[in-house]
Amino acid sequence: MKIVKFVQPSCVQCRVVDGFLSHLGYKVDETIDIAVDDKAYELAMTHGIKSTPTLMLFDDEGNAVDRVSGMNHDGIKALFEKRV
Repeated sequence: MKIVKFVQPSCVQCRVVDGFLSHLGYKVDETIDIAVDDKAYELAMTHGIKSTPTLMLFDDEGNAVDRVSGMNHDGIKALFEKRV
């Protein structure tokens, strides 16, 4: 299972989420960051990303299992707990 973070450089919550993950004891390098810009816009739309940060959990076959948007603390914790 992999966690993918869809972020934007100008998004304050996107920068704060890394600190929150560290506070929980999760390593930021356990995630894959995708900047929602011109290059990744189509990918973001394919996955229905409407706001950032959005964290998505993917299984080993690349299927989306779960997602959480914004600084939803309980949702982020639950997403990381599901990845094991």
